[in-house]
Amino acid sequence: MGFCVGGKWCRAQECRNRCESWFGTMVDVADACKKACNNSVSFTKDEFLCSGQYLDIGPVMLRYKFDPCPDDLLTMESILDPANKRTEEEDRLRLYAPYLIGASVLFLGALALILFAPTKKR
Repeated sequence: MGFCVGGKWCRAQECRNRCESWFGTMVDVADACKKACNNSVSFTKDEFLCSGQYLDIGPVMLRYKFDPCPDDLLTMESILDPANKRTEEEDRLRLYAPYLIGASVLFLGALALILFAPTKKR
């Protein structure tokens, strides 16, 4: 960076440069990181992404389709289905599956009886 005189400004500038190197392709994340440099200059990449102090990770996960904090409880599935309806629907289908199979067997039996039953000829 060269020679810098100014203390706080120099540390903030170094922090902005770090943000640019960490998140160069993620423009909105890099901008949020640079804004965080105005208040605090001593955070790591993982602390910035995963602490929840600087950034909401949900929109980042949706936009860039990756989970930067694999150790936390937030996953893509929990963002896309927060009420966990998909597993409830699968459980409900499993619950009704025997009834649906039985009803379809009865329907097919009745249909076969109607179509193939001997008819009385005169």
